[in-house]
Amino acid sequence: MKIKRVRLYDNSLESSLRVKKILLEKFTKLGIKVCDKNYQLAIAIGGDGTFLRMLSSNGFNSSIYYTGINLGRLGVLQDIEEDEVDLFLSSLFHDEFLIQKNSLLEMNIVTSDKKTYQYYSFNEFVIREVGLRTTTLDFFVGHDHLERLVGDGVIISSTIGSSAYNASLGGSIILGNLEVMQLTPIALVRSGIHHQFFNSLVFSKEQKLMIYPKGRTNSLILSLDGQNVEIDKVEKIKIGISNRKIKRIVLPHSRVENLSQKILAPSIDTTFR
Repeated sequence: MKIKRVRLYDNSLESSLRVKKILLEKFTKLGIKVCDKNYQLAIAIGGDGTFLRMLSSNGFNSSIYYTGINLGRLGVLQDIEEDEVDLFLSSLFHDEFLIQKNSLLEMNIVTSDKKTYQYYSFNEFVIREVGLRTTTLDFFVGHDHLERLVGDGVIISSTIGSSAYNASLGGSIILGNLEVMQLTPIALVRSGIHHQFFNSLVFSKEQKLMIYPKGRTNSLILSLDGQNVEIDKVEKIKIGISNRKIKRIVLPHSRVENLSQKILAPSIDTTFR
């Protein structure tokens, strides 16, 4: 599909505004319209945070394309480096770009007063007690009881989000584009009373994770790709891999190469922006 209309998302920093101005000039010369409505491609200019905010502001719309130009320190989600802008524009103009489809996580919540909420996430969901007290959660896979976890909370990450907060807590980094999600506990209570698994667990697309708050835990703070939401009287949470996918325009880097250069390299500064 020929891209004719794009939208640019900056993070208000000087470097982002500078690159945005350059892109505006280059797109104009190529006959590609930069606009705020009815665009086919959304471009984040900044770090991973800019990319995630762009997805959220578009409601995770799966009918448009997304990409990012990395000006941050890490930029795992931002596939294009600043010195690759001309290469990216050439591939866009000649309709020779690559498309990668990434699955979203989907969360459905029911409260004791029968309110319902639905959220999507590209990277991860983080679940904690609203007062940041000890969180008690019962986990089921389908109808089968898995475990009762007592601790500071849990992270449920997507494949692409496995290299973010999940990895910093000892979770595994998932390579490739597998449709899986990963459950990683946060600071579990270690005692003779609570016998819990301390490793991450990986679930397939076919498996749905059911979570039931127990004891005093019913008011939760949920972090959805870094954006926090508080919900009271939570009765149950259902999390799975959504059928909705995000279409990213990427350059021909492999995920292994990308992670090796940006995360595994010993000298990298991993400041989030």
